[in-house]
Amino acid sequence: MMRRAAKTLCVALCLASGAAWAAQHQVSRAELCEVSDLVVVAEVTSGETRWATGAAGAIERVRWLHVHDLVRGAAGETVEVLLPGGTIGATGQWVEDVPELLGNTTYLLFLDAVGASFQVIGGDQGAIRVARRPGERGEPLADVLASVEVCRG
Repeated sequence: MMRRAAKTLCVALCLASGAAWAAQHQVSRAELCEVSDLVVVAEVTSGETRWATGAAGAIERVRWLHVHDLVRGAAGETVEVLLPGGTIGATGQWVEDVPELLGNTTYLLFLDAVGASFQVIGGDQGAIRVARRPGERGEPLADVLASVEVCRG
């Protein structure tokens, strides 16, 4: 029990330490599940880029997603995900290891709550593109769901 708590704490601290750690270390989906507030299979339905509130000069991208499958946590049928960085006019900001969530694309997402919104954890490992139909790019939906079955509960 103590060993599991220590492992969970280590994973949480490592993930919280930022994008550089996530970019250099492979984290299992089970480990991401343990530290995520919300795990969903969801499709990006719309988005915008805006000046971030509370951070002078920061830009963020907002993506609204329709939840197809709730794996862990609680959410309505739509969730809002904030992604740091983006471009407004001639001003652009790039943030390392922040996934690009494309419109009309489905993802398996590992998310942390930030107020009423969410942020992807684990960098690109926290946003896995899902192929919902044969011929689409991404991991097949059945494989993705099987890989996070341990998260359900």
